[in-house]
Amino acid sequence: MAIKVLIITVLVVLILLKLSYLFYPVAPMQPGKKIAVFMDNKYNRTATICKNLVAGVVIYDRIMLPVHYRNKFYAVGYLEDGHKLLYITNRKLFWLAYLAEIERKYMGCPDYNDPTIEDTPNIEKLNSIDETEKDDKDGEK
Repeated sequence: MAIKVLIITVLVVLILLKLSYLFYPVAPMQPGKKIAVFMDNKYNRTATICKNLVAGVVIYDRIMLPVHYRNKFYAVGYLEDGHKLLYITNRKLFWLAYLAEIERKYMGCPDYNDPTIEDTPNIEKLNSIDETEKDDKDGEK
């Protein structure tokens, strides 16, 4: 009897952990708002968001911070040298974000489709399209 109760309890806890991302606070990263930046789980700075792009977040009008995973109230990015960046919209929610990140690694949570992400065309892609059109016109002449 005790083993059945233990098994049921473990299954319920696993199901709650798997679905807990549904209960996180919703505070997406919007341009003009401040975010707390943690590097390797240590507070680094507070910065104002200038642009919220698919590839990352632009702060101070010129620094692009990469984003590899987005959640409702935090995002995670990894620098090329291996440092982990954690961006949180409310600095008081660091421990919840830390626990949510551990849960995401072990239980798997889907990405949050952030409605505040700006749709900006990729300049390199547009330039390559323009060059292709120029080559086509040169070939016709």
